[in-house]
Order: sequence, then C-alpha cells, then structure tokens
Amino acid sequence: TSGLASTSPPGRLKPFIIVTTLLLLLAGCGCFCCYWLDLLDGGEEAYGIGHKRPFGTSRHPQLPVPELADGFPPPGRFYQEQVRQLRPLLMRGAARQTRAFRMWDDDYFLQLPLDPNSSQVHVETTKKESRQQRTYDTPFHQFVRSYNTSGHYMVASMPRFLAPDFPLPWSLQCPDVAGALVEAIVWFSSGGTSSVVHTDAVDNLNCVLRGNKTFVMVDPAVHGHRVPIDRPEGSYSSMDVDSVDFRAYPGMADVQFYIAHLFPGDCLYIPFKWIHQVRSYGRNIAVNLWFDTALVRATDNCNEERPDPAWLIDTASFKGFGYRPPTDLFAETLRQAAGPLDFAALLDRIVPEHGELKTRFGDRFVDELSIVFKAFDTNGDSLVDLAEVEGQPVERLRDIDRHFLQFDRTVREMMEILARERDEL
Repeated sequence: TSGLASTSPPGRLKPFIIVTTLLLLLAGCGCFCCYWLDLLDGGEEAYGIGHKRPFGTSRHPQLPVPELADGFPPPGRFYQEQVRQLRPLLMRGAARQTRAFRMWDDDYFLQLPLDPNSSQVHVETTKKESRQQRTYDTPFHQFVRSYNTSGHYMVASMPRFLAPDFPLPWSLQCPDVAGALVEAIVWFSSGGTSSVVHTDAVDNLNCVLRGNKTFVMVDPAVHGHRVPIDRPEGSYSSMDVDSVDFRAYPGMADVQFYIAHLFPGDCLYIPFKWIHQVRSYGRNIAVNLWFDTALVRATDNCNEERPDPAWLIDTASFKGFGYRPPTDLFAETLRQAAGPLDFAALLDRIVPEHGELKTRFGDRFVDELSIVFKAFDTNGDSLVDLAEVEGQPVERLRDIDRHFLQFDRTVREMMEILARERDEL
C-alpha cells in the first residue's frame, strides 16, 4: 500500500455525507425556486407600487395632515373645524406644557410610592400587534424595570397615580365634551411597535410624550371601501402591515394615504371612523383620549379664553367602552338572523322585554329605535340588511349614533327602574 493517507471518508460516514449534500441541494433549490416565484409574481410592476411593502406605500403622493404650529386650538374652533368636519389635525408642541412631558422618565416612575397590588398595569407581549397575543397584568414598577429588555408593551388605562400629570387638552375643555370622554390610555414601550390597521368607533386625540410615532391614515369617505376591515368584530384588518399583498387586497393599489410624523410634545386628532395604523420609534410614551361626540349637545359654554391647567384627567369621568354603537349591534343581530329583518323582528331581538317596557313606560323607546331603523333602511323596503348597515357613509353615522344613544339611554333607565322595583318586592 501507499504511504499516503486515504482521502476517502470512512464507509460509515458516506451515508451521512450523502444525506447532508442532498439537504443542502434541496435548500438551495428552495431559495432558487422562491426567487423565480417572486419574479413570476410580477411584484410592483404587475400589481402596482406598494405591493408587498408596508401599509402606507402607494403610487399616489402622500397627503399631509393639516398642522397647527402653536399647540391646541380653542374648543369651539376645534369642534367646528375638525370634529364636525371629520378633518384630522396635527398640533405641534401641544403637550409640551404638561407635567407628564417634563417629568415622565424611568427615574421619576420608580420613585413614585406605589403599592404593587394597587398599581397593576396591562401589558402586551408582542410589539407587532396581534389581537390573539398573550397579555398579562403586572405592577407598574416591575414593568418599568423590565420593558427595555423584555420587549413587552404597556397598553393600559391611565393609572390614577399618573393622571394628575396630564391636564385635559384645551380643545376638550367644554362641560359637554368632558362629559363625553370614553377612555384615556397610556402606551409605553422601548419602541419598534406597530399596530394593526383599524378604526375607532369614537374620536381620538393622541399625544406623544417620548419618542416618535408615525400615523398612516385613510379617509373612509374617499377610500374606505378599498381598505379591508375584514375583522368587523374588532374593527380591524387582518392584512400584514409590513407586506400588503395587492393580489389578496387589489383595492389597496388605489388608496391614497395621509401621513403624520409626531415628535415629543405633538398631538394628533384622528376623526371618528378614520382608518389608521401606527408605528413607534425609540423609547416611547404616549397618551390617547377617546371621546364620543355623539354625546356632545352644546359647545357654547366652553373654556375659550385660555387653557386651564387645573382641569386634570383625574378629575374627569370616563364612560368606558360599555356602550355599543348601532352599527355593531345591528350587524351582529343581522348575522345571527342570517338575513334581513323588519322593524318588529329587530325590536324582538334587541329588546326582548319590549312588551313589558311598553306596558309600563309607553312607546317612546320604540319611536327612538324606529328613527335608527329608518336611517339604516336606505332603499326604503322596510327591511334592513347587513349591506345597508355596513355601507353607511361615515358622515351619516354620527347622526345615527346620536339617535341610537338616546334610545339606549331610555331603555337603560327603564330597565334600572324595573330592577329597583323588583328588588323592593
């Protein structure tokens, strides 16, 4: 034999090497096939600019959000020019005068004297929003100590121990508007978060205190029919916000977007039912206030002279999201019925106790619901179907909501009276 060492692998290694080589070839083929599939897909050349790119990318020029350079507008002007007209507004530096803007950092938070049991906050576990993700509650100090490394994200109702740091924005300093507040939320993360595409059933005022945020918005009156809010139970879309597929959602190719870039101290008004998606950058804290303008009856007694710094969030009363808008309730009722309903059938399903209520209190609540029914019955056939409910233009929804709110209040009051009378028997 030769004195040279053999370069052939031992016999027991040959099967391993053959299998490994085949796997590597298959992996290479997979990448090669994926490359050619992407080419065959046609990409943006075939489907338009924005295909497989983040939500907000479009062949149309981006629309700027109107800006105000010197803080909040007075309440009357804000209500008439923004809220009633469903027009967004970016208010530069509006939150800079708040104690929250000056003080909210980790050191300040950790020196607050808090009881762990009474300072629980709600936390999400993924920065890219998923409505199916795991969430949990934890003491606020524990969250502050861990959020930079855990990647978790506080999305919680304004804690009582932070509320004194944030005054009610001047634009909302009206007795009627303050009485229409629904919820105040604190959004707190190390940055890099992204929301789903969604709508809110009420108006939204969002103020950034730390870090930056980008809001991508769509006017529902113009392009709402093109954006798939295909999870109506949560008013959001299942599309991937990082890679919008125009094959699955062809209408998205024609959407034009409003883009708002918020920096520390800036606030953004997002009108009722406007479609939006949010991304955050850098250590990030924001406060948003939801308010229901269907509850607002007058703005002639507002604080028009100057902001009142003593009108704090912790002195306000928030109603919460217990109230269901008529579009949600009617849509769910029609889905359960699996078809259109006339007024009598709808009344049976929405108010099963209507016979007892009519006998005891009269027909007022029936008349109030009838107004809402007729507003939804756009073709006048005395039936309401799902397409009529979900196809209402956004500018009509506020009036419908206002009439339904009166019906809802009337029924709640009557049910409370009946409950008290039964308790007394």
